[in-house]
Amino acid sequence: MIKPIELILLVSLPALHGCLAAQPLPDGWPLGARIPAISGQLVDAILGKPIANLDVTLRALSATGSFFGSGESVLRYENTRTSADGKFSFRTSLEPIAGRPLTSIKGYWLSVNLTFWSIAWMKAQSAHSDPKIDTTNDDLSWDIVQDPLFQIRVTRYFEFSMNGPRVNTKLHFPMAVQFLRPCAQAWNANCIRFDETLDVRIPLIPALDNPAECRKIKDEGLSEQCRQLNTYRNAFRHRDEALCGQVDQGPGSKACLEYLRGYISNRELFSQ
Repeated sequence: MIKPIELILLVSLPALHGCLAAQPLPDGWPLGARIPAISGQLVDAILGKPIANLDVTLRALSATGSFFGSGESVLRYENTRTSADGKFSFRTSLEPIAGRPLTSIKGYWLSVNLTFWSIAWMKAQSAHSDPKIDTTNDDLSWDIVQDPLFQIRVTRYFEFSMNGPRVNTKLHFPMAVQFLRPCAQAWNANCIRFDETLDVRIPLIPALDNPAECRKIKDEGLSEQCRQLNTYRNAFRHRDEALCGQVDQGPGSKACLEYLRGYISNRELFSQ
C-alpha cells in the first residue's frame, strides 16, 4: 500500500520534471561550470608603465568528491604573452566536466612572469610522461623563497633538468593572480586577488636594490608586499641572515633563514 507521503512524491516529481524541462536553460548551464573571460594589463607597480612580452598562464582545475574519495582534473592550461601595451586576454569557456554530479570548478588563476612550459615541450623531455599541466600549483611563493635572485643553474622537472631560471625577466618578481579564492600561499608577498576578471590592472613588483623605494607605491598593502620581497632578495644578495628578520617576522622570515643557509652552503649551484 502506498503511503500518503509516497503518493505525493510520485505525483510531484514528474510534475517538477515537466516544469524544469519547460524552462530555457541559462547561459553557461550547468551553473558553475563556466570559466569567465579574463583580460587585463601588466604594469610596473612603481612607474605604472605597461610591461610587454611577458608570459601570462591560465590554470584551471575541477574538483571531484564522493564517498570513494576526491580528485581533480585539468580544465585549462593556456598561455599568452602581453602585447606592446602590456595587455592580455583569455576566452571564456564552458567546462562540461565541471558540470557533472559532485564535480565543480576548484579554481582558476594566473601566473605572470613565469616562463611557460608547453605540453609538447614537456612530453619531448620524457618518453614516460603524459603531462596535462606543469608542476606549478597556485602557490608561487616557492619560486621566490628558494632563489629570489633567480640564479639556480639547473631546475628540476619530472626526471630531467633544464638550464636557466624560470622567469621571463629578473627585473620583476613573478606574481600569482587569484580570482575565485583568496591568496593562500605559504607567504603571500607575491600574490594578488581580484573579484573581477575583465580589464584588471596587475601591478608587478620590481626588483630593487633599496627596499625603501617601495614607499613610492601608493597602495599600502602592495607597498608592504614590495618591501618584503625586496628585503628577502637583499638578504640573499648580501648573504645577511640579519635581514631575514626584517622580512615579516613570520613565514617570509622563517623561509629566508632556512633557504639562505642552503644558498650559502651550496654556492656551486648558483651563478656568481
